[in-house]
Amino acid sequence: MALWGWDDSFRQLFEDEALPGDEPGRIVRADLRACAVALERGEVHVPVGRHLLSSGSSQPTTGDWVVVRDGEIASVLDRRTAVVRASADPGKGAQVLAANVEFVLVAEPLGERWRPRRLERLLVVAWQSAAIPIVVLTKADRCDDIEAALSLARAVAPGASVYAVSPLYGDGTEELAKALAPGTTTTPVSVYWMEPGRLQGCAIDASTPVTSQPKGLSRGGVASNGGSKLSTAAASAASV
Repeated sequence: MALWGWDDSFRQLFEDEALPGDEPGRIVRADLRACAVALERGEVHVPVGRHLLSSGSSQPTTGDWVVVRDGEIASVLDRRTAVVRASADPGKGAQVLAANVEFVLVAEPLGERWRPRRLERLLVVAWQSAAIPIVVLTKADRCDDIEAALSLARAVAPGASVYAVSPLYGDGTEELAKALAPGTTTTPVSVYWMEPGRLQGCAIDASTPVTSQPKGLSRGGVASNGGSKLSTAAASAASV
């Protein structure tokens, strides 16, 4: 479980809630009524306990550590960080998109769609998560003046690292991958990816080397079916 970020802090939280026979697990993909959960014995599809289905921000989400009891998710352990989106419906609470991530990658495409003000709005969500924001300027090959774009992005995002990447030529992807897992592939690093118009993305674990793009992710790093998935960090740099 250490490969998924299991440590003494989460172990203590689990022991405070667990009953004999309970299992700790981390949600690698969250759907409405069931989740793919990484357990010590492997990845298992686990239904969400009925009492959690309408629990608002406490409903299980990608990245959560949970207690699995009698074949279902019984409770969610306290979160360290949370990427939260406010609901457009005043009658509904905020939606937690991902939990327990160390980094939030905020993507903004260069070229004609380059909008610094939109980047500012996404950064508000990123900073509020308590995770570390990283700005990723994608489609760098479509920009005539990369240095000017980087300077503008740094002015909009003080305190955040900024990278310009091009999947077409591979520019910047190696530097981004190093930033996500500096100096090691053994320490789990979770990342959440946001891009304009779609705050749902992929929470990523950097503890294992990547050999191919994670299943279910579109080229933009976003889950192609609209959900979030825990995968490998280097893949986000390779697929932006």
